[in-house]
Parts: sequence; C-alpha cells; structure tokens
Amino acid sequence: MRNSYILGLDIGITSVGYGIIDRVTREVIDAGVRLFPEANVENNEGRRSKRGARRLKRRRIHRLNRIKQLLKNAGLLEGDVLPKSTNPYEIRVRGLRSPLTKDELVIALLHIAKRRGIHNINIVGDDEETDSTLSTTAQLKKNEKALKGQFVCELQLDRLANAHQVRGEKNRFKTEDIVKEVRALLQQQQNFHNIDNSFVEQYIALLESRRTYYEGPGEGSPYGWDGDIKKWYEMLMGYCTYFPEELRSVKYAYTADLFNALNDLNNLVITRDDNSKLTYAEKYHIIENVFKQKKVPTLKQIAKEIGVNESDIKGYRINKSEKPLFTSFKLYHDLKSVFSDPTKLEDIDLLDRIAVVLTMYQDAESMKAALNTFPEVFSEAEKEKLSALTGYAGTHRLSLKCMNLLIPDLWQTSLNQMELFVKLNLKPQKLDLSQCHQIPTQLVDEFILSPVVKRAFTQSIKVINAIIQKYGLPDDIIIELAREKNSADKRKFLNQLQKKNEKARHEINTLVAQYGQPNAKRLVEKITLHQQQEGKCLYSLKDIPLEQLLKQPYLYEVDHIIPRSVSFDNSMQNKVLVLAEENAKKGNQTPYQYLNSREASMTYPEFKQHILNLSKAKDRISKKKRNYLLEERDINKFDVQKDFINRNLVDTRYATRELASLLKAYFKTHELPVKVKTINGGFTHYLRKVWKFDKDRNKGYKHHAEDALIIANADFLFKNQTLNKIEAILNEPGREVESDTVKVQSEDNYQDLFENTKKAFAIKNFKDFKFSHRVDQKPNRQLVNDTLYSTREVNEDLYVVQTLKDIYSKDNKDVKRLFDKQPEKFLMFQHDPETFKKFELAMKQYAEEKNPLARYYEEQGYITKYAKKGDGPPVKSLKYIGKKVGKHLDVTGDYEDSNRKLVKLSLKSFRFDIYHTDKGYKMVPITYLDVQKKEKYYYIPTEKYEALKQEKGINQNAQFIGSFYYNDLIEFDGELYRVIGINNGDKNLVELDMVDIRYKEYCELNSITTTPRIVKTISPKTQSIEKYTTDILGNLYKAQPGKKPQFIFNKDED
Repeated sequence: MRNSYILGLDIGITSVGYGIIDRVTREVIDAGVRLFPEANVENNEGRRSKRGARRLKRRRIHRLNRIKQLLKNAGLLEGDVLPKSTNPYEIRVRGLRSPLTKDELVIALLHIAKRRGIHNINIVGDDEETDSTLSTTAQLKKNEKALKGQFVCELQLDRLANAHQVRGEKNRFKTEDIVKEVRALLQQQQNFHNIDNSFVEQYIALLESRRTYYEGPGEGSPYGWDGDIKKWYEMLMGYCTYFPEELRSVKYAYTADLFNALNDLNNLVITRDDNSKLTYAEKYHIIENVFKQKKVPTLKQIAKEIGVNESDIKGYRINKSEKPLFTSFKLYHDLKSVFSDPTKLEDIDLLDRIAVVLTMYQDAESMKAALNTFPEVFSEAEKEKLSALTGYAGTHRLSLKCMNLLIPDLWQTSLNQMELFVKLNLKPQKLDLSQCHQIPTQLVDEFILSPVVKRAFTQSIKVINAIIQKYGLPDDIIIELAREKNSADKRKFLNQLQKKNEKARHEINTLVAQYGQPNAKRLVEKITLHQQQEGKCLYSLKDIPLEQLLKQPYLYEVDHIIPRSVSFDNSMQNKVLVLAEENAKKGNQTPYQYLNSREASMTYPEFKQHILNLSKAKDRISKKKRNYLLEERDINKFDVQKDFINRNLVDTRYATRELASLLKAYFKTHELPVKVKTINGGFTHYLRKVWKFDKDRNKGYKHHAEDALIIANADFLFKNQTLNKIEAILNEPGREVESDTVKVQSEDNYQDLFENTKKAFAIKNFKDFKFSHRVDQKPNRQLVNDTLYSTREVNEDLYVVQTLKDIYSKDNKDVKRLFDKQPEKFLMFQHDPETFKKFELAMKQYAEEKNPLARYYEEQGYITKYAKKGDGPPVKSLKYIGKKVGKHLDVTGDYEDSNRKLVKLSLKSFRFDIYHTDKGYKMVPITYLDVQKKEKYYYIPTEKYEALKQEKGINQNAQFIGSFYYNDLIEFDGELYRVIGINNGDKNLVELDMVDIRYKEYCELNSITTTPRIVKTISPKTQSIEKYTTDILGNLYKAQPGKKPQFIFNKDED
C-alpha cells in the first residue's frame, strides 16, 4: 500500500512538469518533465494558406479556360496558342479609345481575367495612414480616390511608368472598378469587332463569378454540405459545455448579451456603507438606462446611475488599454434603427432568432429568404435594413438553454456564472465519464482554447493517468498554468521585462554617479517606489528626500498595502515606501482602517484624493495598486479575504477552470476522493524567490519539475491548521462563505509559514529527475523549404541563383565581400554590363565604406538600371551565382514557361535507420521526399528503400538496430542523446542533442565557445549504437529492435 501523496503540475507551452511529494513527510517521491513541440498555429496557417493558394490557382485556371472557350466561340481566338505581349497595360489603355487587333483584344481580356479585383469589402475608415503597410480596406479606399476620372488600367500604366512597378499591395481594386473598365473597353471594341452584348455579359459573368466560402466544396465532395448554409454553420457552432445536446448560442444573441452584462454587473464591488453588491433594482435600472441607451456603456454612466463615484466601483473587466470594459448590446442597438414598432424590441425570442440569421447567412438575399420564414411579418424596408447589418460572427460557449437557466439567478443574486454553476451543481457533460476508465483527453477538443493550450492539456491528462496507474490515486492535484498563451507571447513578456530591468539599472547608475552613493544598487525596490510615489510617504504625505533615502535607508520601510496573509500578493502592486514610524503604526490594517484611526497623521479623504490624482499621472500607480490603496472593506471578514484569495492565490482563468472542472467531474463521477486545486503563478513565483532557487535554474528542462515540486509543497503549506479556511477556498473557489471575522496574521507569522528556506531542502537535494520527449513520427510534414531557386550551369556543374537584399543597408557586408572577391558572379556582370559599370563605379567611389552602396544611397539615391533615356528602374537587389546544387527537389515541370531548371533545397529529414554490418554501423537516411502518399496511408516504397541500402553498402545479412525519428533517444558510444535528425546523409552525419538540457544552453552555462551543435559520424569507428525509449513519465527502457523497419504509416499517425 503506497503512502498518500500530493501531485503538483507545472503546465507550460511546451512542457508539463510533475512533482510528487509524500503527504505526511513531504519527501519527494518522483519528479520529471514531459516535453513536446508547441502546437504552432503558424504551421497550420502555412498549410492552410498553401491549400488556399492551390485552390485559387485551380479556380483561376478553370476561369481562364472558360474565357478562352468564350473567345474561341466569338472568333477572337484560334487554336490553343495564346498571343503574348510585354505590356498588356498599354494595350488595355489604348483599347479604351482606339481599335485593337484580335490578338491585342485577347491579351487584354485574359490579362484582366487573371486578377479581377476584390468584391466583398466595404470601404470604411479614416483618411490617415497609420502604418507603412496599408490594410486591404485602406488600400481600396486610397485607390478609389486615385481612380477619380480614370480607369484601373490607366492608373496601373501610370504607376508602371513612374514607379516601374504595378504588382503588390497597391494593386488592390474593387471588382466593380474592373467591370467598369471592361464595359468601356468592349463598348469601344464593338465598333471594330463582331462582339455583341451577349458576349459582353457572358464575359462579365465569368469575371465576377465566385464560389463563396460558405457554399463549401462542389457537389459530390465528401467535405461539402450540399449548399445548405444552415447545415454548414451548425457544423461550425459546436455544442454547449453543460448541455451537449444543445448548440451554442450565436455570440450577439440578445440573451447572450444580457447574460454577459448581468455577469459583469454581479462581479462589481461597490465601496459604500450598505450593500457592496448591486441589488436587483440597481441592475434593472443599469440595463434599461445605460446598456440599452448607450452603445458603449462606461463606468462613469454606471456610477452615475447608482449614485456613487467611479473610484468606488471595482471588479470590472478591462481592455488592452486598461480601460473599463462592459458588454455592449450590439444587436439591440442595431435593431432600434430598424424597427419602428418598439414592441418588437421586447420580444427576446424574436431578437435571438434574428441574431442567428445575421450570423449564419453571409449575403443579403439569403438573409431575406430566412427572414421570410419567420411567423412575424417584416416590411421590405425592414428586411433591407436587416440584411445590410454587419459585424455578426462567432458563438458563445453556452447554449440559450443554459443561459436562460442561469439568468433568473443572475438577476436575483450577486453570484457570477461560475459561482452559479457550483451552486446548481452543473458540470460539463460532453462525455459519459462513468464509462471512462481513465481521464479522457477527447473533451479537451471541446474547450474554446488555442491549439497551444489544448496540446498542453492533453499531455497533462496523459501524465496524470500514468501517475495514477503507477502510484495510485493522489490526495490532491494542484495545478499551475503558464501565463503565456504561446511562445511569441512569452518572448514579448521577457522582452518587456528586460527593457524594464535595463531602464531600472540605468536610473540606478545615474543616481550612483549623481550622489556618489553605491548603496543605491541595494535599494532598487525603494528607489522605484520613491519615483512612483513622487518622493512622498503615502501614509503621511511627508517628503522623502532621495539623498536621505540613499544615506539612511533604515528610516524608510516597504509596506504591504494589504497584509500578505490576506492578499497573498508580494508584487510591487502591493508595496509602498513609507516612514518607518508610519509603518509601525499601520500594522496589519488597510490604509483605510489606519487613516480612520487616531494614530494617523492625516485623514482618509486627503489620502484618497492624493491617490486618485496620482493614479491619473503616467507611470505612477496602476489600477490594481490604486484599488489596494483605496480598499475600504473590512479585511477581517472572511468573505472579503475570499475575494483576495480568488484573485491572487487561485487561478480562475477560463483555461485553468476548464481543466480543473474536467478533472473534478471525472473524480466525482467515480466517487474518488481526489481534490483538484489551481494556484496562481504569482504565488509560486514568490515561493521560488524566498526559497532561493538559483538564478540559472531556467537553463535546461529540470526547472519545470522543480516548479512542480514547489507547487506541490505550496499545497502542503495550506494544510497548516491556521490556513484551513484558505484551503477550503482552494478546493472550491466558487463556493459561498460566511462573513465571519478571521484574525489577520502578522508579517512574522506569514514569514514563518512560507519563507522558511528549510522547506525547499527536499527539492534541492532531489537529483533523479526524469525526462520524456514526444517523438515525432508524423509522415506528412513539409518536404522542403519553400524558397524557389533558379539555376545556372557553370563548367558542367549546376549552381543556384541567390539574391542579395537590403543592399543599401549600412550593416550589409555581403555586397562588398562578393564584389571584392568574385564580381563576375553577379548576373549583372554577365547580362547587363552597362548597369554593372554604374554599380562598379559606386563601389569604387566609396570603397573605404563598410557598404559603399549605403553611402551612395545617402548622397545620390538608388542606382538605376541602364537606359538610353536615363529613366531606368531602381536596382533594389542583386542576383549572383551561389552555391552548387546538392540534394534538391526539381520543380521545373510545375512552371510551363521556365527555360531554366528550378529547384527547392534543404530536404527535410524524416528519420534515419541504423544497421550493423560486418564493416561496422551504417545509416540509411530518409527524407520526407522519400515518403509517398496513398488515399488512406503513407508509405516508403520498398524499391526506393532497397536502393538507398545498396547505395550505403548494406547487404541482406545486416542486423537492423532501429529507426530514429526526431526526439528518439540514441545511445552513441555509451552516451545517451536525443535525436534531432540527419545533418548530411551523404557523409553519414547525424545531429543530436542532450536529453536534459539543450546543448546550446549547456555551452552558455559552461562557457564553451565551440559550435553549439552535436554532430556525430556513423562510421566503422563507431563502437556501439542502441535505441532507448521512455514512457510519458520519463522512465527509461532499452528498445527491442524490430525485424525490419516500418514502411507504412496511417494518415492519423502522430
């Protein structure tokens, strides 16, 4: 019988750290890290955009073929050979007023049909450009102005003549503008060719025809929905979290807006003598007089409606600019301008059905048709206005049934939606959990989360299942989820932190130089607070001279605004710099409690006004700190303490709640006594700091497991008898509590509970961390890099043509290096000697410069191509003969008009197979290009594989050791490594990495200056190669070699 244990989970973007401690002794039982690649949305976007590009290309070819047939039927085109021109824009312009030949007319009509404009974007927005790259809408608007008095082709020809460029972002026009040109062109050409009005209309119909995205694939496609838009949209909507038989509501249904608005209002906390929550009457008046009257409700309007100051209201959502954010009744306000009969606005069912139509159907005719099926009668004017409404998209996570069940309680109580789910015992019902013998991962797909978080949750559940299978049920599972949504978000956070720290260092160094006080470097926190507070003690408003602070820092102390035993917040948001005597008098009180006592040297109204003024100034105090300073509730009441616990200790984010709800539902269904808790990362960050973990601990993967052990220990701490009420909130964050009085712990007691570094000894002494890397065996990855290279033959060898960009940049060293070393490699040298002379002159004129072209550009602008009239286009890049072509993918056949061989380089490694022969170890390299696709599976052709073996000298008697994919484990000459892939198949080089840390980080930690890559050669000198594997917890096993490699892969194999 195993001891009871606590399981801590540190869930990140690409890792799940787990830590298991004994519930009684706190000894570490096990710890490890599961590592996996980020579910990168950009990879999906890349594949999606390529599919889209292929689809557009197919449809363009189909459209052009139909137009060619139309031209043949009209006698304009004979045979399959198309006429060509170097300047179709000039032909189009000339055709507006002069006769064209048949060939020229064909050239013009086919050229127009290739790019026929954008048809479904309404031009809105301001005149001002706010970015160097305009949005499609802004560019359309700009082009609309430029087209005044001229046709599209005239504007394009003008741009070609002056800017030497037409294509690109500026070449965005509305289809209707293209059609205007076509009508003018064909009307003129009807005078010279046998073209009737029927031909004109047929051509325009082909030009304008489009398959809208909501029509889906054509008839017969297994992925289609037979043109039934309602069926299509219901496929996208998904089902309610709590009532899985019900579809989710559309996002802007009136019921959804009311539900969200009431939830917003129930989250508000009002500082006043009587009730701190809104009453039913107050909510009713706010909904009727604010939300229904103002398109964008504001905090000021709400405060005015209930007769309080804005600063008295807390608990509202904020936008990215930290401004108060409330639900806007978009549908209601839109319909106010549609219906003359106000009674229709009171029919909630009607409003919800209208919201469905506006969201589901994407064109006016479909909307009108759907509205005609309503039992209510709409006038033609009303239908016209309704079908013109825009901005309706998306779904709510709940169904109308679920929201209507909760709305009465949202009106009558002060509970928010999550508290009501707990009160009504509503649990996610997506799957019959009673039939699941372990925690199911399928439900994660139903969460409204990013792919990044979904993958992390799926891996977390697999880790939990494996731990339960090995160690039995835990007493507690405590979870910390990373604050970052993805790696880009993490990089942004770290960059901002780095800039902030750099700024602080600069300011400290300035103070050291100014006052000659090296002591400043040890007073960063106090100096930062001094600046934020404009040099005043906030509890007395007395000045704090900076020089005195630097010389006699003991006179001033950093106080926690709300005692940490209540707030659980050790951040700068909860700290102020005050006189030592003021801090001593304040004790464990809030500023409100202290400043209303006889001990205070100023009044609370004076203090409040100063804080409000300070919060208006830039870079002074945040909204959160302002709310701490102006907290007027009694923190001795446990219902108030619960609010701080939920805010700063419990992680109440949607993503964390969803995972916790699933785990709780599973354990409750099976009547298993496991408690699931979520903890805010800020608190565990504080524990890491006070328990003095190394600053370099983030190097390698071990720290994820250490964090999990810290999280498990945090749960252990809350089992202290003095904190049993707090543990109850951790168990059930949404439960109601009594407002009984609880003693606020002193700072000494708080430090004794949490800051004793002995509590971290077991973690620091633990060495047996385990690591599990998710192996990638998926066969349908990208075959090669996307870059397309032209080639040139030099001395019977094939070389790629490469391009130098940013040639006028001061930091570009490549232009000068290549010019000095081998100028004949520039294509310009061979094919455009006159322009090369101009380039050569510039390079020699400023030869002393790091990049001569940068200096030339500063003084004379771009180098231009040689032209007799001196009006050649600017030279912005340089092509040159690059490296010799090695392994490549020949794509010349994909480009009909190419007279050069076109290739794509850098074949991606799929795996390598190791064999042991009588001449030592040998390798068979396999790229993704070697993997072929069938309808239901992927495979490696046997004949291809045998040819590769023969090429490597591997006979039939060789012993197969194993196939090594990305992240597989390989023991090479007695050392265990993680496989990265093939470095050079021809030279039998493989790239490896360390298992517990990236080799690059290892080099940084140990000051190793060699290339931070591990490359090994498979050769006769290789002593031994073995394959190892791990389970999801990182337990290591020697893999048994199969009789032969795997050649067939399921399409869903991952």
